Order: sequence, then C-alpha cells, then structure tokens
Amino acid sequence: MKENTTKVTEILQSYRVKKRKIEQLKFELQNPSQITAAELLRTMAIGSSEFSTIHGSGGVSDKTMSVVAHYGEIADRMNLEALDEIKSELRVLTNETAKIELYVSLLKSTHEHVIRLRYFEGKSWNDMEKELDMTERWLRELRKAAISELVAMYGFVDALKGKNEKEEL
Repeated sequence: MKENTTKVTEILQSYRVKKRKIEQLKFELQNPSQITAAELLRTMAIGSSEFSTIHGSGGVSDKTMSVVAHYGEIADRMNLEALDEIKSELRVLTNETAKIELYVSLLKSTHEHVIRLRYFEGKSWNDMEKELDMTERWLRELRKAAISELVAMYGFVDALKGKNEKEEL
C-alpha cells in the first residue's frame, strides 16, 4: 500500500514536468531539426579546403562526393528514426498525463480541487489556504484522502491487468 501511495505521489509530483515535456516534443514534431546532405557537403568542403592548403591538393575528392550522395539516404533514415523516438515518447507522456487527469476528475470535487491546485497548478499551501479559505492542516488531510482514492483507482486497473495476464498463461 505504501509503495502504491509513493507511486501515485510521484506521478502527481512529476505532472507539470511531463506537461512541459509534452509541449517541447510537440514543438519538435512540428519543427523538426534535420541535417541535409548539402550541409554535410559544406562541412566536408570546409574541412577539405583547410586540409588542401596544408597538403597542396584542391577540391573535394570523388570518395567524398560518394559519401555525401549516400549520406542523403542515411540522413533521411536518421531523421525519421529521431521523429519516431519523439512520437513514442510523446505517446507515453500523453497517456500518463491523460490517465492521471481522468482519475483526478473522478474524485470528489473538494479532493479534485486540492489535487489540481497543488499538483497541476503548482500552488503553495499558503496560496491554497487563501484561495480556499481552509487551514493547511485540513488541506493536507484532503490531499491525503484524495491520494488514497487515486491509489485505489490505480490498484483496480493494475489488478485487472494482472488478472488478464494470468488468464493468458
């Protein structure tokens, strides 16, 4: 039970960080930074010209041009893999935050309000006391009760998952 309470508390405490990461990942999906073969060619050409002034050779070798031609395909694959990683992480974070948001919305209204203010909005106990006209001690009791309800919700779903896994064996 204590372990489940710790799990739920960690989920609540990490909520705002996860929401920020979701926004960052959405931005990266909409504005992906990608390397192109042309950028690589410019980089190699600069390096080649520095090398050629020392060794007396000039231009870009055929070997370098071949690497750059193949690099376009490799760069495309790497760019797609990076986008897939972003999508995967975004999916995980979105599911985690949607789940806790749903569970919190199922709490009694006073419990929901305390959790939203404390964890989703990041309000201090002092600010919450003023806003809700309640003592910090009472707010902490409401939070404790709300977390207990959330633990029960997570436990219910975990028990179902465990039952289904046993049935599959």
